This record gives sequence, structure tokens and C-alpha cells, in this order.
Amino acid sequence: MTDDQSLLERRYRALLRCYPAHYQAHRSDEMLDTYLATVDGGRRRPSAADVRDVLAGASRAHLRSTGMAAALPVAATVAISTSTMLATYWLISIEVIGPTRVGPVPTFGPFQTIGVVAWVAWLAVGLTALVSPGRVVRVGVLAALAVTVALLPATVLLPYDRPPLMVLVPQLALGLVALGLPDSPGARAGLRLRVVVALVTATAAAVAIITMPGGLYRWFDGDVLAATAAILLTGLLGASGLLAVRGDDRGWLATVIMLPALALLLVEPLTGLVVSYAGTSADSWTLTAWVAAVSALAAGAALLLTAAIRSRQPRRPATVCPTCGNRAVSG
Repeated sequence: MTDDQSLLERRYRALLRCYPAHYQAHRSDEMLDTYLATVDGGRRRPSAADVRDVLAGASRAHLRSTGMAAALPVAATVAISTSTMLATYWLISIEVIGPTRVGPVPTFGPFQTIGVVAWVAWLAVGLTALVSPGRVVRVGVLAALAVTVALLPATVLLPYDRPPLMVLVPQLALGLVALGLPDSPGARAGLRLRVVVALVTATAAAVAIITMPGGLYRWFDGDVLAATAAILLTGLLGASGLLAVRGDDRGWLATVIMLPALALLLVEPLTGLVVSYAGTSADSWTLTAWVAAVSALAAGAALLLTAAIRSRQPRRPATVCPTCGNRAVSG
């Protein structure tokens, strides 16, 4: 073996350490041989394509080792349903039937703000989830995420208002979780996704039309988000209990995956708690930003801690049936 080949092998071995230890023990030599067999002569380091392939595979292996891989589609289904529900609510209650604002900032045509573009994009994602496989929905989610982020510079360049960050940031967090939809969820899981998305979207539209005569974001956005978080958490915990009866831990793992999004939905009541105990100003934007950052980081830390603990626990291998979408535990 030449010096270049030896150096290349060491670098591939170092790259393969991204995989979990138990995975390396059984598969590292096999994967190393596969990568080296496809390398052009004279190469001294892994190609960019191989690096991306290893990182993607290692991420999936880590998710499987923690049990998160089976729970991620559940969390993604909940996230896409919630994001569709909120988009429907904001679109109808504020952008369409909200009162005409009086002030120096003009309305965006017949709508209150330029945020209508984002809500239409998220609603389109929800409708796409009713008829399309996960990989198509993920493209739509990425597009909706890009449109939502683009609202920030757009309001600087254009003379229109946008929804407040308290509304936009939870939507982005839900969208990131929704990217966990599987390519082909199976017939039963796919039907379940379609039913859930359709029900929550129809419910949001009905509530928006019947109970809310229309308003502005800052009148009640915190209350709407807090109510959404409460309903979401109640549903997740209820589903966790039902699944736990069957020995299935996907429910509570999906709840853990959703914790950062839940924390961002609860920013206003959490800020109120800080104000009541610390005696600071409730109108401080800086305080709200700090509460949002700290709560999201704490929820993210809880997710990482759960993953780290579970990755060290021996478990029976679990698979997901490609036909029905249910998890089957061997052994």
C-alpha cells in the first residue's frame, strides 16, 4: 500500500467514526472497503459526495440507535398538521377578515400584511400532504420555510408590514420538524397523515370563521399560540399513553422531538411568568427574545439528553412495516 492509499484509508476511517460505536464495530470495515473500491487513483482525501453520504448515513444511524427514527414521522405528521392549522387560522382571522388598519404602513392589497404569502404557502403544503408522498411534501415545506424567512428582508425593502416574530418563529420550528416525513409512509400511515391534516385544517377554518370576527396579530397572537400548544401537548400525551399500553414508545419520543416547537409556542405565557416573578417590564422585546432563546435551547438540550441516554441503552431492534406503517419489535 502506498503512502497516499494509507493516508486515504486513515481519513475514511476517521470520517466513519461519525457512525455510532456499535455500528462501527459491525460495519466499518465493510463500508471502508466499499468507499475505497470506488475511489479514483491518486486521491488523498474523501470526495465531497462521500462526505455527504457518510454524514447522512451516520445521522440516520444515530436516529435509529436512539429510537428517534421511528418517532420522527409521528412528530412530523403532528408538525405539518399544526403548521397547516395555524396558517389557515392566521390567513382567515387576520389577513382576510381582520379590520382595516389605520396608520402609515399600507395594507398588502386586500390583506393585512405581506404574511399572506407565507400562509398560502403553508396551506399549499398541507393540501399537498393530502395527495402526495413525503418527498414531495418536503420540497413544499422547504419552499414554505424559504418564503417565511424571506418575509424579514421583504418588509425592509417593501412598504408593508409582516406578522410578528412571535408568530413566524414557531411556524419555522414546526416546518423543520415536518421535514421528518418519510418518503413512503406506507398505506396505513399515509392515510393517517391525510386524515389528520384534513381534520385539523377544517377545524381551524371553522373556528376562525365562527368564533373570531377578525382582528390584528398583536391583539391575540399569544393566546392563540398558547392554546395551540396546550391542545398539541394534550394530544401528544394522550397518544403517548395509548401507544405505551402497546409497548410502543414513539408517542413520548415524538413529544420530546416537539419540545422546541412547543417552547416557542409558549413564549408569551413564559414571558409573563418571568415578569411576575422578576418584576421586569412586560413590554420589553429584549426580554421576550431572551425567554424564547432560553426556552428553545432548554427544550433542545432535553431532546439531546434523551437521545444520548437512549443511545446507550440496549434495546431490541425495531422496524417499521412498509405496508401498514406500524412498528414491529423483533425478539
